[in-house]
Amino acid sequence: TPLHPTPFHRMATAGYSVVLQSGELQEPQVDAEALIGDVIPQQRCISSSSQRNALAAVAVGALLVLCGLGGVSAMRRIDQDTTPQAAYESGSQCGALEENILHFYAHSVSAPGVKTVGECCARCHAVHACKAFSFTAKSGLVPGVPECTLKNGAVAGSAPKSGFTSGMIESRSQYNDPSPYPLNWQSLHQEPLPYACKAGIMPELWAPETSGAKVAVEVLTYNLFWWNIFDKAKEGDYRQYRETDGNSITEYLANISKSHDFELMGFQECNDLAWTLKMANLEHEYTPVQEADVCLAFKTATWLNVGNGSKIVGEDRENTYWGQRLLQWVRLQHRVTGKVVFFANHHGPLPISTGGVCGGDSVAFNILSTIAESGRPGDAVVMTGDFNSGPQSATIMKVKEQLHDAVRGRVDGAIDYVFTNLDPATAVNAQNLGGAGSDHDALSVVLHM
Repeated sequence: TPLHPTPFHRMATAGYSVVLQSGELQEPQVDAEALIGDVIPQQRCISSSSQRNALAAVAVGALLVLCGLGGVSAMRRIDQDTTPQAAYESGSQCGALEENILHFYAHSVSAPGVKTVGECCARCHAVHACKAFSFTAKSGLVPGVPECTLKNGAVAGSAPKSGFTSGMIESRSQYNDPSPYPLNWQSLHQEPLPYACKAGIMPELWAPETSGAKVAVEVLTYNLFWWNIFDKAKEGDYRQYRETDGNSITEYLANISKSHDFELMGFQECNDLAWTLKMANLEHEYTPVQEADVCLAFKTATWLNVGNGSKIVGEDRENTYWGQRLLQWVRLQHRVTGKVVFFANHHGPLPISTGGVCGGDSVAFNILSTIAESGRPGDAVVMTGDFNSGPQSATIMKVKEQLHDAVRGRVDGAIDYVFTNLDPATAVNAQNLGGAGSDHDALSVVLHM
């Protein structure tokens, strides 16, 4: 039976290899239903099981014909059991590589855990929505740590970039998806989910220790609108901001820090906190802690880091997918009084007020569970964030069963917050400090511990 070229092309680009073996013709050892679901990920053109079975039969039959008398013993996905470097070197589906240049595409996403340009090519090849890639071994965000970026959409320009290699899957050169979400979802979403997708009785948190000397702690939360203000709408791997002396937000941080004595700062959409603090002339005053695009900073002279970490607590839905969502945290001990703050920071899942893939109850459950597991009874809990959830959302209402909001923003119906387990009367001087070009306002509040 003739095979329509589209599903076969998708099968090939999905990273399947046919293993030929001399001898008797054998049935491929493959689940046809699973194959078609894998070959055409995220497609909705197959609307019934009969259509799926028919297409599966055509695909498997065509492979038998293509392999002829050589025989087919197995079909397997190029995955963990096959070296991506070998797949790249043998398949050469990525075309010629270009050195020391970056091509800008409409959409891009970082692919974690990739160590070689061959692996980067193979990762792009395995993601149906990926048409091109760039790789650097030593010139990424963290010097010496390899970076792979997958790309799609229309080409928006090019620029020289030392230490970077660019490549394209030639068979997908005309693929210009108008949306970033298929590339993001196919590149980053994992099954099974690497986090709990459930909600039960919310964990009960403790009351803070209140004895001894009081300490005033000013807290800042701020979404930095990174892709627009820092990257100037260019791809993240180009790092446009490093070619500047700062921007409206770094200038604003420098200015407001002259009139505010921030002890704790939580940032969202924050891709390079060390550089941000340096441009704001704050790098010698604060210690940065970064996890993906969420960042914390604390006054080095006042606080001692006694433990920090992060945990995935949710994920965006497929139709608005930017990635998994973390709760990052650090336990800080006051160098004079010995009091301990459990300082957490979060950037919530999309769409707004939905709680993403698992819903708001699950996100709140995971946030509170992480605090309960990682903190200690008596810790003063302070949590900053752009929660992407409004006051009537399940996330915020469930979090408020254990913590109260010391300050909230106005953007998108109030999605920016500072939460704490301290008595509401201890929170004073709550302020909306404006955005300085960000699409969110900076918020501050003084907490008396």
